[in-house]
Amino acid sequence: MPYPHVIRLRGPWEYEPLARFTASADGAPHSSTADLPPPGRQTLPADWDSTLGSAFRGRVRYRRRFNRPTGLEAAERVWLAIDGVDACGSYALNGHALGTIEGYALPAASDVTDLLAAANVLEIDVELAPPTASGSPQSHPHRPGRERRAGGAIGDVRLEIRGPAHVEGLAVYWEPGPGLAEPARLCVAGRAVGAMPDERFSVAIIGCEREIAYCEVAAGATFAASAPIEDWPAWPDPYEEAVLTPVEIRLIAGGRAVWQTVCQTAPPQSPEDSQRRAILGQIGGDGPSEWFDYLAEGDAVLSALIARGAGKVIGLRGIMNDAVYSQLDRANVAVVQLVPPSWAAIVCPRLAHHPSIVAWGARAAEDSSALEAVAFGRPWIAIS
Repeated sequence: MPYPHVIRLRGPWEYEPLARFTASADGAPHSSTADLPPPGRQTLPADWDSTLGSAFRGRVRYRRRFNRPTGLEAAERVWLAIDGVDACGSYALNGHALGTIEGYALPAASDVTDLLAAANVLEIDVELAPPTASGSPQSHPHRPGRERRAGGAIGDVRLEIRGPAHVEGLAVYWEPGPGLAEPARLCVAGRAVGAMPDERFSVAIIGCEREIAYCEVAAGATFAASAPIEDWPAWPDPYEEAVLTPVEIRLIAGGRAVWQTVCQTAPPQSPEDSQRRAILGQIGGDGPSEWFDYLAEGDAVLSALIARGAGKVIGLRGIMNDAVYSQLDRANVAVVQLVPPSWAAIVCPRLAHHPSIVAWGARAAEDSSALEAVAFGRPWIAIS
């Protein structure tokens, strides 16, 4: 079976407040260890609303004990992957610092194979600063859609057993055909990572029960493959449920798949479609008139969002988990996704396969050429 093999580290976790932050007149948060809430246990991923309260601002340490995975082969590597914390943090294994986590939609990953013992302790420190006394932006300003929520370890934490090769920065997306009557192209891009610098791989893209694109790539190099798709299920009429089709990407070495993943996607609506024209017309000026904040998977508000979004474009300030976008995809909802420009190179490839996202929104064009490089067939619009 191709890699990766996933072991999720969900619960129980221990948590321990380390410091409380309060706003100060000079703009820097004041840190205190007095009168801290008591430690406890919590299942992750989750914020600390139910344990420390939504108003708590400070530093919290999450601790999880686990055993070394058994049956590892000589060529296998164990990676620790964290899908983000709110607002920022750092992580360590068995007392060895591994790195920082810069935001709730910015994942971090480290090869921990050589640090593993029979019994291990993983620690994640999460910080959330308060607004300054003057009400100016927080010390960690990039919390799109979560400004009023509690902080915490809200991203999935897992071990990934990987082989000697994998793909980083994978993006699956659609580009319109060069002419109105020509089919859209399915595009796949990423970077092949291998143990040996002179290794060569093949990349195969499978959809609609056939191989639709293929390319070769050297270890450490980026790849891009695309093909026109004429037999993909048609986009539904407005208010009908969309049919998503699995796309499988395989990294092949020595005649076998050494890494693979599957995503669900659908081609964009055709440029001449009346609903598509209406959507594109709505995202001029300041963008959608109605914006929604962060939604956790299973939130009841998601059903209301889908109902209110039928036949029009809505805006999402928060960057959701994949399950939420999949529901929006199937419900045929059109979304403008707000992305901080400094996050775009990481966030946009991960979301590119979702047909519900019809445009990216940015409050400031820090580098317009860099944003265009990660547009993935959508326009970027300025949000005031």
